[in-house]
Amino acid sequence: MLKNKPIVIILAVLLALSVAASSIGFVLSKKGKNSKPVDNTPKITYEYFLEEQPIVSMPENTDENGETYEFSNYVCDNNMILDFDPVTWTYKINNKTDGTCKLYFVKSNYNVEIIATNGLINEQDSSYTFEVPRLTDGQFSIIPNEGYEFDEVSCTNDKEANFDISTNMLNINSVSEDIACKINFKKRMLTLEIKVKNGTGATTEEREYGESVSAIIQANEGYEKPKIECSNKQEFTYENNNLTISKLTDNSVCSVTFSKTPAVTYNLIIDELPEQVTITSGNKKQSIISGKDGKFSLRAQDGYQIVLDCNGVKPSDSQEDADGSITYTFLGMSKNITCNIKTELIDENTNN
Repeated sequence: MLKNKPIVIILAVLLALSVAASSIGFVLSKKGKNSKPVDNTPKITYEYFLEEQPIVSMPENTDENGETYEFSNYVCDNNMILDFDPVTWTYKINNKTDGTCKLYFVKSNYNVEIIATNGLINEQDSSYTFEVPRLTDGQFSIIPNEGYEFDEVSCTNDKEANFDISTNMLNINSVSEDIACKINFKKRMLTLEIKVKNGTGATTEEREYGESVSAIIQANEGYEKPKIECSNKQEFTYENNNLTISKLTDNSVCSVTFSKTPAVTYNLIIDELPEQVTITSGNKKQSIISGKDGKFSLRAQDGYQIVLDCNGVKPSDSQEDADGSITYTFLGMSKNITCNIKTELIDENTNN
């Protein structure tokens, strides 16, 4: 037994080593079966925005309401490059790495609401909403009501707009969002200029469209019957020196010209004139302005004297002149006067 003891010891050691090796192998074998392969795929987070507002998922190019959208741009970390295909509405990253990509989408069309105060949009509505393609100009016809003119226009989000009064068009450049614009028209302020010739009352008046305006017009002395003409077919009335326009509809000029009053004249006539009498001053028929004096001078042949018969009207004055003529004067004539001239022989015994 003593002789075999070393052998037994050696066998025991070998057995122990064998069991230990088996155990280690088993443990290593189990450990290899439970481990997972390393995942080296880049981790990318995608974020979506519609009109700068975050949304949960990427929008369809056309939604259930028929609204269409467009891809605008993207921003990715670590210089990643994104390709977006608008036809298939898909995208891919060409150089993937860990990071975040933000995709931005916009509407294809925007709503522009126009509200007109004292005006009509497209000649029929005071409020209307138009659909305008993205980044295109909006042009809208707006006609002011009768008697109104452009005052001001303002749009939401400080969008600039301008109104062309020559074409009545509202212009909005490069529409890039939904906006509302309000355009105001105000009553036209009009001017009436009244010009007066041979009279008084010239003036310039301002009124709102549709208001009345009047002025007192008077003729100078010796003038009457005004001729009145107003521009732009402006209607007027004239009565008792009052020029009136009941409804001013345009800037106008009214020209008033008074005519000279025709002079009233009376006739001073020598109807019968015998051959023994000569007219030395005046004529057989004279036209004398009312209020003026009428006169004529007569000279009879020697031995004759003049007998004047003016149908009951006596001369205001008769005076013998140096040449032997007699001048007959009718002061301040106010009617026609006809005179018949006769002669009588001078009675020499009367002179003695």
